[in-house]
Parts: sequence; structure tokens; C-alpha cells
Amino acid sequence: MKIMSIFKAFSFSTRPSNQTLFRSGYQKMTQRDYNGAIAEFDRIIEHRPDYEALNNRASANFKLNNYPAAIRDYSHAIAINPNIPEAYIGLGVVNTQLENYPEAEQNYTHVIRLHPSNFIAYTNRGFARFKQENFEEALHDFNRAIDLNPQNSVAYYNRGSVYFKMGKPRKAFQDWQTSLKLGFHKAEEMLDRHCTRDQGK
Repeated sequence: MKIMSIFKAFSFSTRPSNQTLFRSGYQKMTQRDYNGAIAEFDRIIEHRPDYEALNNRASANFKLNNYPAAIRDYSHAIAINPNIPEAYIGLGVVNTQLENYPEAEQNYTHVIRLHPSNFIAYTNRGFARFKQENFEEALHDFNRAIDLNPQNSVAYYNRGSVYFKMGKPRKAFQDWQTSLKLGFHKAEEMLDRHCTRDQGK
């Protein structure tokens, strides 16, 4: 099973000094210099707590496995702006990593209430429900994620895992095969481990 993470290059602040820091922080994120990115976002937040800087600093802390700091920053970002989904998705990813699956499910449900067409939230909530062995609800979420984005290779991969757990190996094979065709190479491991190549015929 797999979840989808998100890092967003937000629109930069109108203040020139913040524009420079945001650009530098974003560049360091793309270069995987997460400590350097945190330092740049720190300089913005020290002056004035900013949703975008908090959300991106949380993402950097997550990459460094500093989950308590990531949770603090995502929560602070939500307190500043409770109507934008990225921080809820980030918080859900952290809770998933910590195996706090009921909390993660709540985080993604909140995103769906705000933005019913957010396929990442459906994909990740399906994963959280799968981990709680709520297979029917997980299947519903993966179906919805695929409806919203038919190129969602992760949702096909995860739905295949649900079908396999539900005793439907032929459907599992078909979904893993679709996931692989869409470029998610981890699906090949599931095909080799659980399926014979003639099951999809």
C-alpha cells in the first residue's frame, strides 16, 4: 500500500524580502537541503507566522523525520487558515507515518469536506481505512479517487491490495497491471508475488 504526499510551491508573499526567502526555501526543498529550507522559512516565521512558510517548514521537518515539529507547524498553519487543504493532507501523512490511522482518516475527511474533488485525500483516506481493515470503505475511496483522476496509479495499486484482501485476485491483478502501465513500478512486485501472468486474461 502507498499514500500520496504533497509539497506545494505556494504563491510568494508580496513583500520583496519574503519573496526571496520563499524562493530560496523552495529551491532548497527541491535540492533536498531540508535543514537549509527550514532556516529560510524560520526567518519568515520569526517576523510573522505565515501559513505558507509554516506548511513548507512542516514538509521539510517531515522529510527529516522530525514528526513532532511537523505536527506543530501543520497545526499552526491550520489555525491561521483552516480552509486550505495542504496542511490537513500533510498532517494526515504524518499521522499515517506514525500509524495513527483514525486521526489520519479524520484529517483527510476534513479535506474532502472542504474540497470534494481532491483525489489525493480520497487516495490517502482509503489507505488509512485499509490499515484499519475497513475494506469496503477503503474500496469506496479508491473508486472515487480513480473517478476523479483516472491516471492515479497509486489508487489503482491500493485498490488492487483491497481486492486481494477481499479474496478477489483477478480484480487485484487487473488493478496492479493498470498501476504498472501508468508508471507505478512497485505494482510489479505485487504481480510477481501474488499473481500469475494469465490471471488478467
